[in-house]
Amino acid sequence: MSPQPIRFTDEKLVNILSHSPNATAIYTGAEITIQFANKAMIALWGKDSSVIGKTIPQALPEIVGQPFIAILREVWQSGISYESKNTPAELFVDGKLQVFYFDFIYQAIKNEKEETDYILHTTTDVTKLNAALNLAYESGEKQKALEHEQELNQELASINEELAASMEELSATNEDLQQSRENFRKLNDILEIRVAKRVETIGYLNQELEASNEEIKASNEELSATNEELINSNQKLFESTTKLEQTLTELAESEFRTRSIIENAPFPIGVYTGREMKITFANRSIIGVWGKGKEVSGKLYSDILPELSNQAVFEQLDQVFITGKFFEARNQLIELIVDGTPQIFYFNYIFTALKNGNGEVYGVMNTAADVTDVVLAKKALEVAAQEKQELNEELAVLNEEMVAINEELTASIEEQSRFNLELTSLYEKLKISQDELELAIDAAALGTFDLNPFTGRFSGNNRTKLWFGLQPDEEIELNKATDVIHELDRNRVINAIEQALNYDSGGIYDSNYTIKLSGDSENRIVRAKGKAIFNQEKQAIRLSGVLMDVTEQINSTQKMSALLENLAQSEKKFRTLI
Repeated sequence: MSPQPIRFTDEKLVNILSHSPNATAIYTGAEITIQFANKAMIALWGKDSSVIGKTIPQALPEIVGQPFIAILREVWQSGISYESKNTPAELFVDGKLQVFYFDFIYQAIKNEKEETDYILHTTTDVTKLNAALNLAYESGEKQKALEHEQELNQELASINEELAASMEELSATNEDLQQSRENFRKLNDILEIRVAKRVETIGYLNQELEASNEEIKASNEELSATNEELINSNQKLFESTTKLEQTLTELAESEFRTRSIIENAPFPIGVYTGREMKITFANRSIIGVWGKGKEVSGKLYSDILPELSNQAVFEQLDQVFITGKFFEARNQLIELIVDGTPQIFYFNYIFTALKNGNGEVYGVMNTAADVTDVVLAKKALEVAAQEKQELNEELAVLNEEMVAINEELTASIEEQSRFNLELTSLYEKLKISQDELELAIDAAALGTFDLNPFTGRFSGNNRTKLWFGLQPDEEIELNKATDVIHELDRNRVINAIEQALNYDSGGIYDSNYTIKLSGDSENRIVRAKGKAIFNQEKQAIRLSGVLMDVTEQINSTQKMSALLENLAQSEKKFRTLI
């Protein structure tokens, strides 16, 4: 049996949309009156069914002052649809004003005169997804997002089954309409036969006219009654024909509205008939996903999407057609050639068998949801978690190196202390200088630095910024720091930094240099020691270390050398006098 044409009545359409998991509403008029809102939309609003028939400001007073009413009126006036993603909205839900985030579309549906007939509003609550993205490093929220998606997928599967059942009911309704047409045709044939018989009776009476005037009179009376009955029958036939034409017109208009809504639905819908899967219906969303142009109706599914031949989709469709059992896939990777370019998508899709009145499968309905953004977000979260783990490992290594550096500096300070004690016993005259040197060592403080080679900026503690004469900003440009290094040391320090950022150098950075600030400030000599961290591509991603002010140590050493030299000269003169 050939498949019946697919038609949708207003009642069936409302039933389909009422059970849709996608929040849907229909508005009319410049005042934006709510003509329909399914349970999902009413739940999002936090209201009840009493909002039907009210304007948006009356039903949702809390959105007055928010941009949505102005957008809806602009869509009604201009006939241009409006779409937005991750948009915040304040709604009064569960007794309090709360902020939600939505992906929504205001779709202007037009009549044959290109005038806006009504606005189709579909929306998705992405508040939890938005929160999940903001809390990307918390695995608990990620699990909740996955569970929520699974619940949505289960609801989508259930609604698709109901949609398939509704389409089967529509098919049966169309068969009833065909039967009504056949009944009207038979009635017309019967009337024509009766008319023919009446005409035959009139002819017979005319033949008997000469025989009996009484019979003629009786025949005329009978003819008059017959004619009156015929007129009444013809009037009833005319009225029936008029009602049939009116019914067909209303059915056509209902089908036009229904097809208009389904064609403009934001999720892909397609219907394929015959085991060869001929495309008999494809809405705009699925045509856009395919990327093969608008002329797809009447063509074979395999001819439109040959790239699916090695992706198991054709086999899934064939099994649904043969067995009559629906097939569901979740987060399925599908490669499509869109506008000539191969692209990767992820879909939740369902293939549902379509059956005629005899229970025979005549086609397959395809509904889908593009979850590419959700899947990619999950993968991004997994990558971020991995990167966090690697960074923690690198920080652990850096901490170990910093401990080693601190131990080395501690050993150096202890060695310097011992040396100073030995000098105290030998040179009592240098007591003041020794005290100053010991005080400088005891009060020695370290500065820290952390350079990002990609941005050319580094961060450091307040002591480092103070030494370089910089403002206490969070990050500093490297060239601002190198500009205050003494011109005799500057190029050597820059070369040492560049050498440390080279993977082959081992990443070691160790340099002494003088800081020369403008004005009357004294020069400061520091020792910088650190190490670079490299990624898998041998690119430096960090250069971190410490700064130690060695100005007084070096100055003290210089003074000590001069004093020793003076003592040696004095001793030499003394021996000469002896």
